[in-house]
Amino acid sequence: MPFEIRPIAVKTAITVLFIITAIDLYKGLPPYVCCKRAIAGSVIMYFITAYTVKAINAILINSVDSSNNETQSNKVNDAA
Repeated sequence: MPFEIRPIAVKTAITVLFIITAIDLYKGLPPYVCCKRAIAGSVIMYFITAYTVKAINAILINSVDSSNNETQSNKVNDAA
């Protein structure tokens, strides 16, 4: 069963939003700059995570599919 993309990407983006905000506030930057950076960073992280999860799903599905093909070919060879 493939991983669901959206929940993982949203959780990662929200985490990055708070981490970037905390770091920027600690550095003493103005709130507007903190918000801009945090939103930009979380949007970028959302897309990176979404594409990463899609790639992981493709790899897992390909692996399961190839193992099923090997199992079926072994059954055909054993039957003959």
